[in-house]
Amino acid sequence: MNKKHAPYWVLPLAYAGIMMLPSLVSEGTFLDGLIYAVLARNLAAGLGSFWTPYFSASQYPQWYEHPPVALGLESCFFRVLGDHVYVEHIYSACTALVTAWLIVTLWKWCCRQDEELRPLGWLPVLFWLMNPQITWAYSNNMLENTMGIFTLGAVLVLLRSFTAVRLGVLSAMAVAMAVAMVAAMMIVAAALTKGPVAFFPFAVPAIYALTTGRISWRRAWAITVFMIATVVGLFGLLLLWPAARVG
Repeated sequence: MNKKHAPYWVLPLAYAGIMMLPSLVSEGTFLDGLIYAVLARNLAAGLGSFWTPYFSASQYPQWYEHPPVALGLESCFFRVLGDHVYVEHIYSACTALVTAWLIVTLWKWCCRQDEELRPLGWLPVLFWLMNPQITWAYSNNMLENTMGIFTLGAVLVLLRSFTAVRLGVLSAMAVAMAVAMVAAMMIVAAALTKGPVAFFPFAVPAIYALTTGRISWRRAWAITVFMIATVVGLFGLLLLWPAARVG
């Protein structure tokens, strides 16, 4: 961290503390977040399964309202920390920290050639937090908290690959396809967290080609088509698994 800009990190930290900390240190959460916490806690306790979460014997003994990845990850926190009222808040806080780190990493990549802008990582984090829906989501254990990690990861992987060292034609194609496969896997994880809203990283190659001109349209469309094909293929493999197909 640049020492000159370090004091400015007080701004996003203070804003997050004011807007989120009161909810994170109190008991209870918004209804949807409470349902996700119960499902994750039950999964940690051995009730239900990853593909068939369990809410209660009288209501939603088999819960299929959303994909299960976030619930599975949150259940790991319950396994480690135990059955306590603050576990879902700790999980939300951790997802916020990881997301903020990814935002800063993306900012540094985008400003890698500008020595004045590069250290201002606190600025996009502050703008991100100033959206009321963001602080509300992280205060209330929403699925979007987890999905954002995977979608940001997919975007970061793709963008970094566009500026890789120039290689021979075959090597470059192999690297591009490998990167596209990693991004596709992250998109699948994001979709298994919240659904089709996670598919927007498909647009990254075309947007990058349009706004910078640093990659050809041919390369952009090739990467996009390969990502889509990989995502379809991965979902096809999942559907061969009976538990996933039923869930």
